[in-house]
Amino acid sequence: MKQYQIKILSNESESFIMNIVAHDTLTFLDLHQGIQKALDYDPLQMASFFLSNDNWEKNTEITVINMEEEKALLMEDSLLGDYIKEENQKLLYVYDFFSERAFFLFITKIEEIEEASFSINVKGDVPLQIVIDIEDETSTINNENILDDFDDFDEDENWNQNISLDDLEDY
Repeated sequence: MKQYQIKILSNESESFIMNIVAHDTLTFLDLHQGIQKALDYDPLQMASFFLSNDNWEKNTEITVINMEEEKALLMEDSLLGDYIKEENQKLLYVYDFFSERAFFLFITKIEEIEEASFSINVKGDVPLQIVIDIEDETSTINNENILDDFDDFDEDENWNQNISLDDLEDY
């Protein structure tokens, strides 16, 4: 069995970093749900993974729901081991479809293991799931206004959370 070490970064928060350890028999849906739970994101929002090239250009899409007439690759049917092939491979995880916001995934290590494991470690300022701009003609809300609604939100606090595959059963 193969195990992947995945590093996730955001261009919106320099302090944000997520490290994931996952094995090849997990699905992209397992990975999606783990990320959503670790970041306390709304799991009902649209999301997709994209295999990408070295320039971060989107190639193959693996989506949570097929919204098109043609057959799409679904997260629940797609094993990590079928698509993650080499170290330094890059993927995008689009978590805010309307604003085209994404995380950058790097496969930092692939190794053979005997026992499967899945863990997620998060540090730094987590980007909000959805960014909406009140100044825009769409009459929506920007980051600062959203943050004002959270009196106990500490922007400078680093936090660390480990999510296991067993935790996803409640998700």
